Amino acid sequence: MMGIRPLVPGSHHGAVAALGWGLVVLVTLRALLTIDPYFDTFAYHLPFAARLAGVCDEACFRLTDYGEALFAGFPKLFHRLQALLWRVTGAPQALDLLTVAALVLYALFLRRSFAVPAGWTLLALLAVPLIQIHVSSSYIDLPLNLAAAGVILNLLILAQAPERFGTFRLLASLACLVLMANSKPQMQVVAGALGLALFAACALLMLRGHRTGPFDPKRASGWLGMLAFFAAAGVLVAASAIANAITFANPFYPVEIPALGLAGPVRALDAGWDSLAAAWATVPAPLRWLASVLEVDAYGYREVPWTFDQAYCASAASWRECWRQPSLSFRMGGYFVTYVLFLAAFFVWQCRACAPAARRSLLWTMALVTLLTAVLPHAHELRYYSFWMIVLVSSCLIAVFDPRVQVAGRTDGARSRLLGAGCTIALVSVVLLTGGRYVTPTGPSLASLINTLGIDRRIAGIADGSVLCVGDQWAPFAFLFAPPFHPGRSDRVRNGTGSEACTAVVAPPP
Repeated sequence: MMGIRPLVPGSHHGAVAALGWGLVVLVTLRALLTIDPYFDTFAYHLPFAARLAGVCDEACFRLTDYGEALFAGFPKLFHRLQALLWRVTGAPQALDLLTVAALVLYALFLRRSFAVPAGWTLLALLAVPLIQIHVSSSYIDLPLNLAAAGVILNLLILAQAPERFGTFRLLASLACLVLMANSKPQMQVVAGALGLALFAACALLMLRGHRTGPFDPKRASGWLGMLAFFAAAGVLVAASAIANAITFANPFYPVEIPALGLAGPVRALDAGWDSLAAAWATVPAPLRWLASVLEVDAYGYREVPWTFDQAYCASAASWRECWRQPSLSFRMGGYFVTYVLFLAAFFVWQCRACAPAARRSLLWTMALVTLLTAVLPHAHELRYYSFWMIVLVSSCLIAVFDPRVQVAGRTDGARSRLLGAGCTIALVSVVLLTGGRYVTPTGPSLASLINTLGIDRRIAGIADGSVLCVGDQWAPFAFLFAPPFHPGRSDRVRNGTGSEACTAVVAPPP
């Protein structure tokens, strides 16, 4: 299906689009020239990718017992993509390019499906602090949430115009669901809910006589094909869960679910001290999520207003210096409340100018996505389920640019100027408040991070080929002692000092 031509009056279109693409260039340079010094990058994302790539196996670097348990059962499809890129490029920082590529691909999807100029999508999404931070990192939350948003918007197309929902969209939706469910435990519930919604929508439309993808409701073969497709799709989406059920008697491993008698090393529904301040513990989870979206008391004690995990430190390299006991701001916020309120108000206002059927579908989509997000485990940690914010941004853009949504069939120049101005002001505000640290290549390189941490100096006096044990005090950077980062050495590195095999123990950092 050919994309539809966007109707964008006004000279502001080119300026906004140029700014959006310019931001992509900046974050790409940042991804290539720096290494993101964030906790999970070195705690498990890079070690997982290195092991899957054959760059550093378990003999080369062994995680803690907890980390090894995670590796055994963690769904690792996206890590396999990272591993492939590491093998091809030989550069661990290149893994960040997968997230940049996912963002660009999502922008092109909106362009093709809803006539939203890609540059506008890029600018509007990169004005969200957590998206701006994660797009040049090795964290996998953003690409998986972009995939979730893509499925949601394909469901919107299915509801608005079933004739536009062809075989390609059906297969693309399945690919997104498979990626989500087989890459991170938190996304398994989301993928399951969206997969069931897709099946129900297709079945209902076929009952009403609408062709869905390649399935003709007037033929028995069409119904059999649809049922067979979704049965196979269910197996693919649940592949990691099925494997874990066989191996660990827990389909959600490494997540424990005590109510179901399922054991695992990761807490499930309870938000512990490392996820939530005690003051929020008695607040119902949906209200916690709302408070986090509205950034209620969410700015205290941070080095910058927004960080990679909304804890207190902008870099894991300084977490001992900036750490404090969790307060109300801990793990809360990340969308920039002023931007959220602007987009929400603009969306409701713009829907008034939409055709009635389009208005209903847009409002229902946003309402159902909100209800789903608010009840998900640990939803107050907004990076886990940022598809809500991505869908809100996308819905505003669709309501302005998609000519099929408009009563008059064309974009209102004044409304697009207002949206462009709001997104640009939000972006400039975030960049100024963070000192531009997330959109410029000013972070540490891999070599400079190793030097700053003094790792080379620590191992210089240790005989090559040692079983090198690195204490927990080095968390999360124990992986940087591994041989791939020290050419010519052949040590076997262990994260932890309890092994009897240790022939050398790294002293704690000063």
